[in-house]
Amino acid sequence: MHILHVNNAAAVAKLNKHIDNGSDVFMLIYMEGCGPCNATRPEWAALEKTLGYQYSKNHKLVVADINKDVVHLIHKIPQPNSFPTIIYISQNGNKIEKFEESSINDKSRNTDCFMNWIEGNVSKMELINSNSNISNKKTRTKTNTNKKHKGTKKHHKNKSSTKHNRSKAIYRKKRM
Repeated sequence: MHILHVNNAAAVAKLNKHIDNGSDVFMLIYMEGCGPCNATRPEWAALEKTLGYQYSKNHKLVVADINKDVVHLIHKIPQPNSFPTIIYISQNGNKIEKFEESSINDKSRNTDCFMNWIEGNVSKMELINSNSNISNKKTRTKTNTNKKHKGTKKHHKNKSSTKHNRSKAIYRKKRM
């Protein structure tokens, strides 16, 4: 998971790289001196601690807070009409969802609601990715299983022929 504080051109370049690479990017766009922004920013900042450990190995997840003065430099996002604006962008900018228009029930601007929203979107993406990995693993497993069965059949033939030979030997001894 990457945490970005975007307030200059260098930070915008990093964010644009993540967007262009198809990362799941969650953004809080704020304006200095805005009352609702000042109330929301500490809740958003708490995501670093609450999600940091759980998603530490997910390099496709980005949580960013963005100063409104640099928004015009960011690729593929609509210009905000009000502040704060909270947006999810994914699939190289082809999927954009505003927090207020999301499918979660509680849209309060607190850490728990932000976590529910993020986890809902990230788990969908992980599910899609894991399904493609599972189908690849199944293909590999079938190939490996076929190889094992071939060797196993050969082994069974040897065992059964050995049993058959033992039976013949015992029968011969009894006849003599």
